Amino acid sequence: MAAGADDYLVKPFDIPAFFAVIDGHLAAGDGPATEGSAPEVRPGDDGDGADGFEPSVLALLRRIHDRDGATDLIDAYERESRHQLCQLIEANAQCDSSSARRMAHSLKGATGTIGAVHLTTILAELESAIETGRDDVGVIVAAVADELDRAVSTLRSLLGAA
Repeated sequence: MAAGADDYLVKPFDIPAFFAVIDGHLAAGDGPATEGSAPEVRPGDDGDGADGFEPSVLALLRRIHDRDGATDLIDAYERESRHQLCQLIEANAQCDSSSARRMAHSLKGATGTIGAVHLTTILAELESAIETGRDDVGVIVAAVADELDRAVSTLRSLLGAA
């Protein structure tokens, strides 16, 4: 704050707190404010998340999509996630568990940010498997690749971002 920031949030940040900060700045004149700090959860978004996604994050992505379009965000997530997964596979093939675990952790963080709860859980299992030297890392990597495909496709469908 002393350096001139208007606000800040720490990781992992709380979605309602995030909305409160954003809405506060929008109300201050940066754009149209919305009522309340809680996101709208649309029909079909149950408490566990629609199709494996966190409802509050889906609501945020829908707000972004309604205003500016979320296609670029989804494209960037997909591109970077596939790149990180390739790096993880390469590091694992070279028995570089430190780099492989770091890639799994980074991918888990990005995936959590987009609200893909199921994929985040699989990535946490992958990170643990790498860290403990389990022999099922390859099987979990295959599950990550499959779930990444499904998550991106589901996200595009849920947001109407072809």
